[in-house]
Amino acid sequence: MIQYTVIFSLLLFSLGFSPAFAEVNTDKSVYYPGDTITISGSVVPEDGVTSMSLLVVSSSDIVSIAQLNIITDSWSHEIKTGGTVWIPNTTYTVKATYNGVLQQTTFLLEDQPTSSSNTQSSSSDDANTSSNPSQDTTNVSDDSQQQTLFSFIDPDKDPQYYIDRYNNEQIYRDWFDANFSGYTIYDAVGLDVTPLPPPDIPPWIKNVFQFYSEGNIGDDELKQALVWLIQEGILKIE
Repeated sequence: MIQYTVIFSLLLFSLGFSPAFAEVNTDKSVYYPGDTITISGSVVPEDGVTSMSLLVVSSSDIVSIAQLNIITDSWSHEIKTGGTVWIPNTTYTVKATYNGVLQQTTFLLEDQPTSSSNTQSSSSDDANTSSNPSQDTTNVSDDSQQQTLFSFIDPDKDPQYYIDRYNNEQIYRDWFDANFSGYTIYDAVGLDVTPLPPPDIPPWIKNVFQFYSEGNIGDDELKQALVWLIQEGILKIE
């Protein structure tokens, strides 16, 4: 009987029924706000499957979404906790999906512990600040709050990376809008962008459509007008 079991197992392996995942884990089981979480694991690479989706979720929210390129049989990804989407004393689940196979693990985010060393450090900082009243800390505070709020932003990445994800990925856009209402993706990446008003339609274009409806011009003239609208970005075809 044992011989048949071994033969059957070898047959399944030869037919390609090996698991896509070997493991997925985090470097620690407990984190505090501001900590960096390192998620890593290994996979059995499949031909033509070069990406893996990675989600970190609580019981009610998605706090991080990433798509990783799978080049070798091992991978890792880092995310930083902090901001309004991370809630202390909450268990979070890491969900990694590769080639249709889901593997997951969990970790706990606890309140930041207090210690005498932190208190002493804070008192020392207060004393230094008081001794230099001319120092303006308003901008520093604002920048710190901004970095904490949008802690998912990697400062080493091009801001356009996040803008493109927001514009092209519906799940990412819904997640951002749900968790950062009142902010734009440009606020998150630190760009001051004022939306441009839509360009005006020239009067001659309006006349073209009127002439066409009256039968005074043909299809060719109308097509030329449409091509111009598309080239100028007034008319967009999706």
